[in-house]
Amino acid sequence: RDPADVDPQLITFATEMDERALAAELALSAVDVAELDPPAVGRLGELRMPVLAGAGAADLPDIRQLADRIAAEAPQATRLPDVPDAAHLLPLERPAPVNAALLAFLPH
Repeated sequence: RDPADVDPQLITFATEMDERALAAELALSAVDVAELDPPAVGRLGELRMPVLAGAGAADLPDIRQLADRIAAEAPQATRLPDVPDAAHLLPLERPAPVNAALLAFLPH
């Protein structure tokens, strides 16, 4: 997508969010972290709760494929169709379809 197609306030928010996330990652580099064995992605079949997996249609193919994998391997997963005109910040870029999907997905 062309940056001109994205709300400038969303770009500012995402930039600030990324800066905070990078600072947090830097702080975590001082902490000993054990890798999961087996890795979490190989244990999706162990999930025992409903899962809603989604991605923006303009997100990276790897992210959309990961949503497909989660939906295929988690026992109670539902795959939200890719949302047009959205990329990696799906709930921020297109809150209306995400909210509608969550309301339909969550028990009432």
